[in-house]
Amino acid sequence: MKEPHNYAHVGYGMIAVAASLAAIGIIALFIGDNGLLADNMQRENTHHFNECKSISLFHFFALQTLISLSNIFSSQPNPVAKGVPFDQFFTIPVLAHG
Repeated sequence: MKEPHNYAHVGYGMIAVAASLAAIGIIALFIGDNGLLADNMQRENTHHFNECKSISLFHFFALQTLISLSNIFSSQPNPVAKGVPFDQFFTIPVLAHG
């Protein structure tokens, strides 16, 4: 029976396995005693997302309130109903008519 001579392929596979084990070892040294590193990172990101979401909702409702006040105290119609983007009509409503 003929010998297959695939020693090079076996050697490359062993190098790949050794490199992956070395990478796992370096990551383990980086993490150290903090076994919940990924969990802590996910909790921090979730907290940051919820803060941003609450701020965005606050700004949305504040803008809607300003639009309502603007419609109440001015004779001009609501620009949002006409399809005007928010950044083109944002003004502080004038409460006193002279």
